[in-house]
Amino acid sequence: MVTMTTPLGVWSVVSAVVLGILLLAKLLTSSKYKNLPPGPRGLPIIGSLHLLGKFPQRDFAKLAETYGPLMSLWLGPKLVVVGTSPAAAEEILKTQGPNFANRVATSFADVVLPGDIVMVSDSPVRLHLKKTLHLQLSTSKQLQLATNVRTEEIAHVMRVIPQDGVTAVSVRNHIEVAITNIMSHVILKRRFMEVASGKKHDEQEFKQVSIFRKILRDIAEYSQTINPGDFIPIFKWMDIFGLEKQMQELRERMDAFMSPIISDHIVQRKSGSTSIKDMADVLLDQMEDETFQFDINNDNVRSTLTHL
Repeated sequence: MVTMTTPLGVWSVVSAVVLGILLLAKLLTSSKYKNLPPGPRGLPIIGSLHLLGKFPQRDFAKLAETYGPLMSLWLGPKLVVVGTSPAAAEEILKTQGPNFANRVATSFADVVLPGDIVMVSDSPVRLHLKKTLHLQLSTSKQLQLATNVRTEEIAHVMRVIPQDGVTAVSVRNHIEVAITNIMSHVILKRRFMEVASGKKHDEQEFKQVSIFRKILRDIAEYSQTINPGDFIPIFKWMDIFGLEKQMQELRERMDAFMSPIISDHIVQRKSGSTSIKDMADVLLDQMEDETFQFDINNDNVRSTLTHL
């Protein structure tokens, strides 16, 4: 009769793995975290990541029905507190804003929008860019300068909406397109979107519109996607969900789209044909000024313009 024996080394490895899992589970439930809001009990290693799907905001809302508007949960080895009510949002973002000004590092911020003002923690450059955006986009002077653009876009929407009283109209789609065109004109002095199905487009123009729409959709999708690799390093290294590769491809498409636009601005600036400066010109002025007190780089310019 042949007997099978298990080498002592194998049992040592198995024992070490089991012990590690037990210690991690103990850590996740450690009593050093006092007075935490209620929340789901996490699993070893992954915490509560398994409870979050493609639309995490919906999953958080569902969990709030059980645990309340303020809850705590583990995402991998990281403890997070989630607020889901208007009162909690006001407390976190407004009343306690400076205490929650830092941002968790994510693959989306690092790969897709490096140097962005929304996805990164507070810094002198971030605060300066926020102030610049306010001065260029929301002051009474700038709003007055954009009056003609708003008038033209609203008139365009009224022209392209079917007037037969029979055709169903997606008002939301028309409004989104109008707002996007107003913003893109103020930021880059050009329109990017169309909704008039009967309008004839230059083939190249139509292609650019399609590319722009796809980029916007992908940015919106990946910005709300929970990437397990952001919380469990080995998942990021292995990229078992393919998110790192997909976001890198998105970044390359964004660069290919934005590079000609920024290049056109640079050419116009060198030729002196820029009469009215848009947001891109303001950021390029700051990037090219060697004496400027803040270090504004190419990533800051591209990410800020793309996010807007």
